[in-house]
Amino acid sequence: MLGEYNIKSFPTMLIFDSDGKPLAKTIGVDSKAGTEGFIKTIKGTLNKDKQYYKLLDGYEKGNHSDAQLKNLSIAAFYAGEYLFSDRIFKEYLHATNNNKSNIEKIKFLGEMSRVMKDTAYQLLAKHYSEYDHITNDPISSDKVREVVFYDVANGFIFKGRGQVENFRYYLKEPDWNILSKRLDSLCPDFSQEVLLYAKIQFYKYQANWKDCLSNIELFMEKYSGHVNAENKILLANDVYMHTSSNKDKLLVKSLDWVDCSLRLKTSSVGTALRSKILIKLGQ
Repeated sequence: MLGEYNIKSFPTMLIFDSDGKPLAKTIGVDSKAGTEGFIKTIKGTLNKDKQYYKLLDGYEKGNHSDAQLKNLSIAAFYAGEYLFSDRIFKEYLHATNNNKSNIEKIKFLGEMSRVMKDTAYQLLAKHYSEYDHITNDPISSDKVREVVFYDVANGFIFKGRGQVENFRYYLKEPDWNILSKRLDSLCPDFSQEVLLYAKIQFYKYQANWKDCLSNIELFMEKYSGHVNAENKILLANDVYMHTSSNKDKLLVKSLDWVDCSLRLKTSSVGTALRSKILIKLGQ
């Protein structure tokens, strides 16, 4: 079965019809979502527009409509068939080449960007400024930074994680100069921003809160305008959880980040964090 259905990662879910024919394939489960997440994943595979094998059968029988190509590329992506997904994605782009970029198409590019070699990522990296202007939201530049971090920086700083028990205690400080040069060569527009974010994640993993918080402060001073509402809350929460003094200037700054986040997007988590910070500040 592993070879027949090209299963390379676990968990992988296969859905069959009553005759035993494969309908859908999906990899991974959102463990944080628990049972509800599992049920949501199963329900999603019952949607004909998301059934990988059903869509593949239609494609092989000659259905190459724009909708078919788009749905198949997405279904293949979530089935872990990344090379095939990218091939179909290129067909979709060729078929819609005369269509102007719109918000829906730009969001689709973001969804199909997993690693830097993906066609969708390469388009985002080339046109992110134009796309952000069209959407009036930095979703394209956000995605570029996200892909660069996970494809380059994350693997560099956490190489070997999962292979050694209590890995954090054996983790050595990365050579940040090497990572900086690598990022400069691959994504010069965002290299220093991604480098700082990588330092935050490294020190956070090590529970080195002194260096983590100092890099959070520097990161927000330089790039707060690039940080989306959700990440502003996450960084502010790190500051709230790991500052001991109610006179800490960084704690005051974190309140500003929360307020900015709430102006961008209403959030019960953000509102609750705001109250906690005010209490800690004695206000």
